[in-house]
Amino acid sequence: MKRSISVTTAAVIVLLGSLLLLGMGTVGAIALKYSDNPGIRPEAKAFAVVGFVFTLFVSFFGFATGIGLFLLKRWARILIVIAGLLLTFSGLVAGMSILLAPIPASLKGTGSFSEVKTGISIFYGFIGTVGLWWVLLFNSKKVKALFAGVESEKGLRSRPLSISVIAYLLLLGCLSVPFDLYFRWPIFMLTRVFTGWFAFGIFVILAVLQLYIGFGLLHLRTRSRVNAIYYFIFGGVNGFLFLILPGRDARAAELIQAMPRFGQLPSTLAPFPLLWTFLSTTAFILIQIYFLISRKAAFDSQPPSENPTPLT
Repeated sequence: MKRSISVTTAAVIVLLGSLLLLGMGTVGAIALKYSDNPGIRPEAKAFAVVGFVFTLFVSFFGFATGIGLFLLKRWARILIVIAGLLLTFSGLVAGMSILLAPIPASLKGTGSFSEVKTGISIFYGFIGTVGLWWVLLFNSKKVKALFAGVESEKGLRSRPLSISVIAYLLLLGCLSVPFDLYFRWPIFMLTRVFTGWFAFGIFVILAVLQLYIGFGLLHLRTRSRVNAIYYFIFGGVNGFLFLILPGRDARAAELIQAMPRFGQLPSTLAPFPLLWTFLSTTAFILIQIYFLISRKAAFDSQPPSENPTPLT
């Protein structure tokens, strides 16, 4: 079947964006490596190396997706929907966070700072808008039929796209474990902040749960659907308790203090991103719970001994 103009345009944008990201990441990594600025801490350089590796991964992800879109591969449609969701969430959240963040007292009255903040917010908003366009475009009936091709006419039942996206997001989240070990990120759990090896142990447990739930969702296992709902509810309650119970500011300060030095925020800005992050994350959790509940029929109709059909 012939590609539509919108699909071709999206594929070109993905390829150009991946090339631009790869170039920016490479230039940034080279500049940092050969920089003689004594103010750059070793931890920052290590984080930059990790960022470059992540850039390579995302670029490969983008190149593969763009080529797959040109070839009308069904897995490419899944990948660009996932990418669109991530761009929508991160772009709009980052844009609103920067736009609404309070201006430090030392910079109040500085018009240039406000203009720069507005410009950055618009840029992130544009990124989020592109992601939303991808999600809506590749979920439309016309484009789904375009990628399904002849097999859609055979009536083959497949895993719902929303369940596939949730499963792959859970699996992708497990890739952060090596970074958690290297940078020793802190974690909060039921109003307490944990650091060091104990925090890393919690990250490992969460990763194992995500692997179990993610693969179970890909195989349309009813138990995994229920466990996923419980997992997301726990995540929402965990954040709610951390934010709402007395002592929030002290916990937030402890969490930020436990961050690697390059990941810390000024104390005057700490409460705002914490609240905004909780609200945006809660919205994302509720969306996933909605799809897990509304797509229950796909799990009930899947015989235990039957393997699910390929993704559409």
